[in-house]
Amino acid sequence: MGQGRSRFAAVTSGGQLISKRVQSSPATLNVPESVDVDAVSSFVLAASAVVHSVQAERGSSCVYCSSQGLQFARTLELFRAVTDESWELLTQTSLFHKGHVPVSHDELDVMRLRVDAFMPYIECFQMYSIIAERLLRMIAAVLEPLQQTYCGNTVSAFLLFLC
Repeated sequence: MGQGRSRFAAVTSGGQLISKRVQSSPATLNVPESVDVDAVSSFVLAASAVVHSVQAERGSSCVYCSSQGLQFARTLELFRAVTDESWELLTQTSLFHKGHVPVSHDELDVMRLRVDAFMPYIECFQMYSIIAERLLRMIAAVLEPLQQTYCGNTVSAFLLFLC
């Protein structure tokens, strides 16, 4: 049996990412050698935070649009800030720069301008939903290599649970 490797185990607790170093051997880790579990986990956790923040922004944007800006103006500001913060964390992951992300922040900016102009709330809902769906499909694609083994399936299922 080969020498143990140091890996990061990540879990969320109250919305916070907690990482700790754990020792594992190739035999117990049981994932394909070509898969960097640390990078995949960091990327998926960051991407799932973007999905959740986009969904929250979607809801407040719909109310804002339907009320012609009379409701949720401050809430919308807060949710946009959370989305921007989670997006920034996503850009800091190593997989972000390998072309995995099918959404650009520019798309969010364009959509926000339309929300500020009180676009129809149904259209607003649909546009945000498309972005969330593209992010979820990206997460599934990034996790696909982990599905080759029992342990990999467990890891990818846990990460999907967090989405």
